[in-house]
Amino acid sequence: MLKSTLLIIIVLLLLLMGPIWVLWKGNLTLGKSYKDADRTSAHMVDSSAYQDESVVLLFKARAFNWRGMFSVHMWLSVKKKNAHQFTTYQVIGWNKNRGKPYIDVSYGSPDKKWFDQRPILVKELTGVSADKAISQIESAVNHYPYKETYRAWPGPNSNTFIDYIVRDVPALYEAMPPEALGKDYINQYTLTQFSLFGLIGWKISAKGVVWSLLGLSFGIRWSPFELIIPGVGQT
Repeated sequence: MLKSTLLIIIVLLLLLMGPIWVLWKGNLTLGKSYKDADRTSAHMVDSSAYQDESVVLLFKARAFNWRGMFSVHMWLSVKKKNAHQFTTYQVIGWNKNRGKPYIDVSYGSPDKKWFDQRPILVKELTGVSADKAISQIESAVNHYPYKETYRAWPGPNSNTFIDYIVRDVPALYEAMPPEALGKDYINQYTLTQFSLFGLIGWKISAKGVVWSLLGLSFGIRWSPFELIIPGVGQT
């Protein structure tokens, strides 16, 4: 019994090392109301540069408050050829408290800060590949199975939503970062990819091996060589 308890404590400490590192770096917004947090554009994207072609942008940013220790928040912004503004798709957990659906569809700047956190561009598609991806994204949004359900942990959450879409868009395959907690909520039952509501699982590919436990991912990639640390991501 003592050995089992000690093993559990050791595993939990190893899982928490990454989140503690994120907290120690001091880049999180703690002890602040979301109402006072910055949601203005980070001025990363020049919409006029994409005027004559379609574009798909996949973003991530550290989650708000203490949640940022463990995860990023993700969203997709798309703009069809000759459109005047971007359409952004994401899930926002507190929308229901405001009488709105969990799936949030907004227009305008695609690169708004996620409550003080500057976005990071994960993937960009343009031209013909973006045209095809946009139709696939729109279809996936309409068919998302958890429109009326939200749980920050283990899911379905904002990252579950984006992961569901990415699975239906071949051009975005494997674009989900490992620190997006909730991305493994949708169950998988194969030899190379297994997931049980994100609580435990693995993914084996030509790029490396990633395990997940309690929603946190860790593993190794060898082309290029990278360690995957819970809460931190690839390093």
